[in-house]
Amino acid sequence: MRIPVLALAYLPLVVNALVIVDSALATACIYYDKTFDWGCKSTGNGKRAYVCRCSNVNWLGTVTNCIVSNSDSKNVVDHALRHVSQRCKDRGDFNYSLEEMYAFYHNGTAYLRDPTPEDLKRTVNTTLKVDPQEFNWYYTKFKLFNDAVEKSQWCGWALVFYWVAVIGAATIFNVSHRIFGVRLMRWNWVKKHIALPSVFADYHERTYFFCRFVPLNFPTRLHGMVVTVFVVLTVLLCCFGYNVKLPHPFTTSQWFMDLDLISYRVDLMAISLFPVIYFFGIRNNPFIPLSGISFSTFNFYHKWNAYACFVLAMIHSLIWIVYSKSEEGGGFKSWWSGAYIKWGLFATVLAGLLVIHSEKFIRQRTYEFFLILHKLFNIFFIVCMYMHIKDLGWHGWIWSMVAIYCFERVARIIRIVLAGGIKKATLTDVGDRVLKITVEKPKHFKYYPGAYVFIYFVSGKDAWFYPFQSHPFTVLNTPKIDGDNLVIYFKVHKGVTQQLLNRIFLSGKESIEYKVLLEGPYGNTIPRLAATDRRYVGASAGLGVAAVYPHFVSLLEKESCFTHSFYWIINDLSYLHWFSHELKYLAERNCEIKIIYTRSNKADKELTPELIDSASEKFVNTLDIQRLFQRPNLKEIVEEQILLSSERLHDVTFISSGPSTFNDHFRYAVKSSITSELQCDVDLEEESYTW
Repeated sequence: MRIPVLALAYLPLVVNALVIVDSALATACIYYDKTFDWGCKSTGNGKRAYVCRCSNVNWLGTVTNCIVSNSDSKNVVDHALRHVSQRCKDRGDFNYSLEEMYAFYHNGTAYLRDPTPEDLKRTVNTTLKVDPQEFNWYYTKFKLFNDAVEKSQWCGWALVFYWVAVIGAATIFNVSHRIFGVRLMRWNWVKKHIALPSVFADYHERTYFFCRFVPLNFPTRLHGMVVTVFVVLTVLLCCFGYNVKLPHPFTTSQWFMDLDLISYRVDLMAISLFPVIYFFGIRNNPFIPLSGISFSTFNFYHKWNAYACFVLAMIHSLIWIVYSKSEEGGGFKSWWSGAYIKWGLFATVLAGLLVIHSEKFIRQRTYEFFLILHKLFNIFFIVCMYMHIKDLGWHGWIWSMVAIYCFERVARIIRIVLAGGIKKATLTDVGDRVLKITVEKPKHFKYYPGAYVFIYFVSGKDAWFYPFQSHPFTVLNTPKIDGDNLVIYFKVHKGVTQQLLNRIFLSGKESIEYKVLLEGPYGNTIPRLAATDRRYVGASAGLGVAAVYPHFVSLLEKESCFTHSFYWIINDLSYLHWFSHELKYLAERNCEIKIIYTRSNKADKELTPELIDSASEKFVNTLDIQRLFQRPNLKEIVEEQILLSSERLHDVTFISSGPSTFNDHFRYAVKSSITSELQCDVDLEEESYTW
């Protein structure tokens, strides 16, 4: 029976360790006064002891006198009295108000006497004074313990402040660029070696399969450095400040003391990351427009914060699992009976599941499965964490998750309402598995270049979960072409988009009407107020043209002398038909348009009379179409444009968008084309929706 007894002896210590830090004064008084005999046949801090002591007016008078007589601060005294009251409520079901605690103090002052050695053996029937010298030892020891825990909380805040610094620095760069026209980073060397290249080769948006099996995704070197500093900081913060030594009134085991302090450190650092993880993972992240950091980058930071949080939580859980199985711990079975342990382990398991099932290779292959599980796991995780620490404090971190989660849902609903709620959209099959959505522009919809929306497709005939899904799409709105409508082009994949194409096929028509909900706009909403003398080169592949085109329309509206170039790489000439009005809009305003056609000559069957009307065909024939019948050398294109910009004494910005392969190769081409001899500043702005 020795092991169960040990388990029952040490299990209350774990819970006590989490509440003693609330008030060093109250805890010191409780531990000092529990050494006397109050007729409870116990000097412990278990439930039976509290039921007995909290019903004893002499103990209540003694502990309240200890608190009041050892502090001149009313706030400290009030907090300490509330601490004792809460302990009596949690352990003994006694609900004492602050006024009643003061009443116990005043009542006890009439019966005060000095303690004697006999009070340790015989039941005390009066109120005892405090031995200043002996009490000071208790208070000093618990103050050291509390300081160590407070240091752990500040380690958690240090991680939060790190991300505040990252976002703050990005905000300064973003605002100075967009509002004041000042680019603070004009160093091509930094862009070539840090900002643009991937950590590994030219893999960034694409997944690299190590040994053709293990999926790996690589950030840019800049983003990798940001995360590396975060990881190193996390490790370093776990490695110092464990200096509370025995003897100590809390425990007689130095091993338990050290484990408890380490547990505090990793636990408080983990929960401090909760609001960071949730803010970085939501669509309505207020830091996106402020900092200019893209959603995909925030999502990358979101994942690494989640990794760090999970590892810290795992260490926290393993500490008590290992301790419980030790001879000193008394066996895991006895520990498992405590609700605190159960809910904590459940939360750790859920954190692991959230991390594992969110990996890109799983998310892309089973998106519907991922979406449902991610939402459910998030809710269950919040519930488990609340139950884990509901009696222990630090509730603010839990409520921060609830607040951010609710903020995200409310913000989505507001965006949908402002976008007009359920709207009728026209879906058109423009060929080659490309669909066009045309929907009336909502009254309160503020359009800007780079804007995108999430669309919910609403129909009682589709699978039940389709209306709960939403997909991001770039929005076009050129008033002289589209009138008062929003236009969206997207490629058909599996899932709901394939269902839409099937609906059009079954209708026997080119277009059908469909009910949708628009949620948006999203993107970098800080306008470009400052004038610029840079050259812009648009480079898009496939449907990436829809993301690059709006930026050139915006430039055309601001500039009278247009010196920019627009490249579009396609493998289907029918694309020129359904996008001919937009291309013509650019061409009529002296924008240099270059079309690069990559499909082999044998497959050249797109331009047929039944697919292209006469007006479109006439305009297409005027375009500069370079028929390569293979993928172009992107580095040659970039170098040519950089040279042209240098000759014109202009800095140059490339705006790119396309499939993941194109984005990776183009980024690598820009990075490779930057040399130390360049006299112009080279920049790259990506419109990417891969995360």
